[in-house]
Formats: sequence, structure tokens, C-alpha cells
Amino acid sequence: MSFFDNNKNVGLALIIVGLINLVAGIGKVVAGFLEEDQDLLVSICFGIASLIFGILIFGYGFKVRGGPNDQSDIVSGLIRTIGVAMILQAIFFAAGAALQSDGGFGNALIAAIVSLIMYIVIGLFLIWVAGKVGGSSKNVISKILWVILLVVFLIAVVISFIDIFNQDLGSLMGILWLVSAICMCIVYIYCFIAMLSEDVKSSMGI
Repeated sequence: MSFFDNNKNVGLALIIVGLINLVAGIGKVVAGFLEEDQDLLVSICFGIASLIFGILIFGYGFKVRGGPNDQSDIVSGLIRTIGVAMILQAIFFAAGAALQSDGGFGNALIAAIVSLIMYIVIGLFLIWVAGKVGGSSKNVISKILWVILLVVFLIAVVISFIDIFNQDLGSLMGILWLVSAICMCIVYIYCFIAMLSEDVKSSMGI
């Protein structure tokens, strides 16, 4: 078993990403109280959204690292966790976007509603996809999704790798986001390799 398809390694990477998002969320809320150029309510909204993601990813990372888990279980669980996180984050992202908007109240409210609906729909879609990866049903749709996910994870690997070199290392958060980008690259490589495994292919009816 190589480094990139080791369950314990991907579990540790997820734990680290979760911790960094927790730190970022707390930092965002604190900045709202301490920095005059930061809108307090906006900072709290975006801070809570980051905390939600951090808590869920941190907890899921511990579950993966504790194992044993099949690769199909891990990939489907990760997709489901991200989907649930997006749904829970939706209201805080929408509120933050509305409060941060420089337009009129009507435009801000419309933007917030659209954002809320978008995050909820994407979250529900990801939960549905997770079920397919987990083998809830095997049909033509499962096979199409396998191809789509294979491409999506490959693109995610490339984007996360590029993101590693786009971090500002002049601050503590910049260094932490660098670590997070490296960890997410590891996670996406794991997911891409897992999609090619017999476990996932069998689960999706390939």
C-alpha cells in the first residue's frame, strides 16, 4: 500500500484540514471583534461557516483514521460529509453575503436567497452522489457518475497542487493554508486512486 492510498494518511490529512478550518473560523470571529475594518456580523457568519466545515471534516478524519474502512466507504463518506457541511453552512454564507453586499437591501436579499438555495441544492446532490459511490444502487447513472467523479477528482488534484504555490507565506494563516492545500491535494489523490480501485468500481457496478 502506497502513501497516497493509505487510509490512515488520508485520515490524518483530513484531521489537519479540519483543525486549520477551526482555527480560521475562530480567527475570523475574533477579527470581527478586534479589527475596526471588519464587519462584526459578517465575520461571525463566515467564521461559523468555517467552524462547521472544520468540525465535520475533523470528526470524519478521526473516523477514517480509526478504520478499518473500505475505499468506497471513505470516498462516499467524504462526499456526504462535504454535502452535509454545505447545507449547514448555507444559511451563514447567505447571511454573510447579504450583510457584505454594497448594493441595496433588495439586491442583497435576492443574492442571499440565491446563494442559500444554491448551497442547499449542491449539498443535497452531493449526498445523493455519495449514496451511489457507496453502492446504494448500481445502474447506468452509477457508471456515468464514476466517469464524472474520476475526472472531477483529477481536476481537483491539479487545482489543489497549483493552490500550494499560490499561498502568501508572510503570515501564520498563509502558512496554515499552505499546509491545508497540501493535505487536500493528498486527499484528492487518494480519492482519484480509490475511484480506480476494484472496491469502488465494484460498489458502483463498473
